[in-house]
Amino acid sequence: MYASSQWFAAQALSSIRHGMGSRVAFTVARRAKVWIAARRAVAAAPGPCLTIAVSTERSLAIDGPRGCTIRLVSGQLWITAEGHARDVIANPGVTVTLEPDVRSNVSAFRDAIAVVALPPGSRVGAFALSDHEGERVLTVTTPVPRWHDVVQARIAALIAGVRTYARRRHAARLAASQERPAWP
Repeated sequence: MYASSQWFAAQALSSIRHGMGSRVAFTVARRAKVWIAARRAVAAAPGPCLTIAVSTERSLAIDGPRGCTIRLVSGQLWITAEGHARDVIANPGVTVTLEPDVRSNVSAFRDAIAVVALPPGSRVGAFALSDHEGERVLTVTTPVPRWHDVVQARIAALIAGVRTYARRRHAARLAASQERPAWP
């Protein structure tokens, strides 16, 4: 599917260059180019992600967890976090890490397509798009680690610490036995 989409876009652009194509073919080829770029951005994302379209008429608010990112595929976005002085104007190909636990407002200077990704290492997450008082709000959530996951991680760290201690202790005893003189 991926290679055939590239072939179709290339054929449509070629026919337009030679004066044989139509406006419909040009529009389809242009949209296919954006679609292919969005597919590549999704494939490059480290974890689960969502492709969104942001128009110039309507902004989008994103409530995201720590480490949530937005990668711009096409268009131009203005990203600002509530309560922060720093604003970002993103062009295609730019990845912006959103401020943790703060609502980020995303507006488009030109109609844009972006990929919102969960923090790296997140295997599971949820995206919820809602309309709240005339504003589109995208809520991104990641599950809270369950208690047995936390306990398992702590036990693994404890075992690693005991192994390190045992290796050092063994090395110290070996060095001490080599320095000790033999019995006469």
